[in-house]
Amino acid sequence: MTYTTPASVDTDDTEDLFTEHDTSATDADRPIRQGDVLEFLHCKDEFPLDDEKTLGVVVTANCDLAYGKNWNLITYVPAVPVDSYVKQFVIPKEITSQLSQTERAIQRLFRNSSTSDQLDRAFEMLRLGYSAEEISVLLPPNSREKNDLIAGIRVLQALQTSLRELALCSHPGPFCRCLLAHCRRLDKARPAKKSADELLRANVRERLKRFPGDALYVHKPSPHHGTGYVALLRLVTSIHESAVSAKPINESPATEARRVAQLNTLFCHRIVQQMAQVFTDIGLPEDYETAREIQLTKISESWEY
Repeated sequence: MTYTTPASVDTDDTEDLFTEHDTSATDADRPIRQGDVLEFLHCKDEFPLDDEKTLGVVVTANCDLAYGKNWNLITYVPAVPVDSYVKQFVIPKEITSQLSQTERAIQRLFRNSSTSDQLDRAFEMLRLGYSAEEISVLLPPNSREKNDLIAGIRVLQALQTSLRELALCSHPGPFCRCLLAHCRRLDKARPAKKSADELLRANVRERLKRFPGDALYVHKPSPHHGTGYVALLRLVTSIHESAVSAKPINESPATEARRVAQLNTLFCHRIVQQMAQVFTDIGLPEDYETAREIQLTKISESWEY
């Protein structure tokens, strides 16, 4: 059986519903500018689960590019397929959230049974690998919470195992197999009306309705990339301009990325604006300002000509 992630959708019916790229701005002689969509020719190490489909959206200001004030570097934010975004960012966060909820539920069981003093010992035994039945003896004999505690610990152990296994996955295939094992493990530990798979898919769908401020969904960033992408606005990085080709065909062995599209003006400005909001300037301590002035004065006084 092959597990497909909750974000996997059939885009055939929506492929032409909306496009963010400007089909009229693909002149190969035009220099690289802000809003250009770059396609990388090799897998990005930061995103091992995207199956070599990482894109980049140029955010360097056009004036910097025109007047050479960018130090020969093109700054961009990566954009990964939504499927990769779900695997690498959403699912681990969802499982971690379930883990925290389960821990809090176990803590309440100890407080309700008036054995809060045993709580630290219970989690220490959990870390040492004790079974749920062995940990449950910390509750009073014939405690009504004992069965709930055993079930909660089994769920907690299943979630911990899943997080460890998923963190080791560096390719889509093993990740999906680990996710399938996670759902089976959780179903065994926590029988419920809805399977772990159904619950995970529902929770991921809810998370995808509310993207965080440092991520922007782009339905179709280029004519050749229409499966849905997520621009990661916090992960600003750079590539040397000599490694970027403005032409859709790679003509140089030194080329690492090539331009495949240009976002229309509205989405170009939106990405830059939202990225700026992520890095909104905050005040620094007065001690920093004082120390900076003293240190820079000493440095300037020690300059030798």
